[in-house]
Amino acid sequence: MKLCGTCGNIMDTTIDALTTLPAHVLGHITGERRKKLVEYLARWGQQPAALACVEVWLQGSPQLATLREMRANLLIELGQADESLVMLDDIDAERGMSQSRRNARIRALAALGAFEAAHALIVQPEDATSWRTRSDLFRRQKRFADAASALSRAAELLPEGSEPFRAVAELALARGDPAHAQTLLRQRLDRLPAHIQPAVRDLQLLHEAALALGDQLEAGRLDAQLAELRAAERRALQDELGIDRIATPQDVEAAPTVELLELHHEGIVPAETLAALRAHFGFEALRPGQATVIAQVLSGASVLGVLPTGAGKSLTYQLPALLLDGATLV
Repeated sequence: MKLCGTCGNIMDTTIDALTTLPAHVLGHITGERRKKLVEYLARWGQQPAALACVEVWLQGSPQLATLREMRANLLIELGQADESLVMLDDIDAERGMSQSRRNARIRALAALGAFEAAHALIVQPEDATSWRTRSDLFRRQKRFADAASALSRAAELLPEGSEPFRAVAELALARGDPAHAQTLLRQRLDRLPAHIQPAVRDLQLLHEAALALGDQLEAGRLDAQLAELRAAERRALQDELGIDRIATPQDVEAAPTVELLELHHEGIVPAETLAALRAHFGFEALRPGQATVIAQVLSGASVLGVLPTGAGKSLTYQLPALLLDGATLV
């Protein structure tokens, strides 16, 4: 990792293959695993990569509300709050306003400086979450005394031992008191059981405090700790996604060139198969091995296809299922 000289943010210079997953791999990531990938990328400052993933998924499911809401949230983080509000309006017109989309709308309005409208969206009853939301808005407005009062009210409503240390630390940093922020965050980490890893956001805030205090040694230590956490998260997520090995740019350069079977489709799969491939999946060509397996399936022959992870095995039964009569058992 290294520090960006202009913005002060931590930049991980390690190659992370999860930031450049090709479309054919993303096509096999579904359900809750999509959310986990997007959250991972956003947590580590890779919002453009997260948005690129969501855009690929939306090509296949343009009306899926969960994907559209993901996109709206990412647009806010990327400074496109206006576009986010348009998307939220469309979803809410279809489904009504959910609490998660209400929160997104509050963040979008705050990003645009429409604080009065954002405050008006905070719903009753006035629970701890509502007060923390108010505090966040006040902090963005630089109304620090009001933000502190709102956090105090939130703390009163929370169970004992659940004080909002992180929110108070963020407020301390915003007020120009990194020493107090550092103290609060260290107290929070000291309370963690030995087997629990510290939250990424807590370490990021500690890093910000260390830089503000000019403590380069502490900032470097936190850099290393964050790099270890990210590597562990990346490995765990790749295992969950079923991605044993994703080729890096260096691998691609070193590997022998393997062309798609586009030039060899004639005589292997019928023209209507390629038309269905383009219409339903948006691909112009089949990957190596897919054409052979699909041709055997369409001919009615028994076939065993053994392909590496991410090579597109699912397409070898999905495409024939669209073209053949009867049911397909998977």
